[in-house]
Amino acid sequence: MRVEELMTVKFSDIQVVEEVINNEKHKILHIHNIKGKTREGSCKSYIGAYSALERIIKRRNIQNWQKSDEKLFLIKHRVLFNTILNKLNLKIANTKPPRKRDFVSLRSTYITFRLLAGVSPDDIATNCRNSANVIRKHYAVDFGGILIKDLNKTRTSKLVWED
Repeated sequence: MRVEELMTVKFSDIQVVEEVINNEKHKILHIHNIKGKTREGSCKSYIGAYSALERIIKRRNIQNWQKSDEKLFLIKHRVLFNTILNKLNLKIANTKPPRKRDFVSLRSTYITFRLLAGVSPDDIATNCRNSANVIRKHYAVDFGGILIKDLNKTRTSKLVWED
């Protein structure tokens, strides 16, 4: 999701669904009513987002979160993310020419990782509420195009970022 879109998501916009990915059941978030830059839409989370949602609900003591109109994120995480990047000397990428990383880089990283996992640019564009042409032009040009239906397909069964 885009940074501005994150700030509009309410708990009641989230639906938890179970999906079988790599022959294992996972809880995935379906997020609806996303107010985007051109239209309202929805998206599907990646594996591991459910455990983060559980921690937010517990930390904020949200009762009956499925019906809550409270916003999921109360602050923009851009400042904290930039502080972490600076402290770890990761703010500037080791590319030619050097490029700055920021919170928006996470969206680009997600798109790139999905392409590397073999997900089609069309599926990624739909999930990111973007055009497939933009995905192909800016990201997929270096990866070729294998069409895979499952947005959460991985090349490994070990998902190190899950709790």
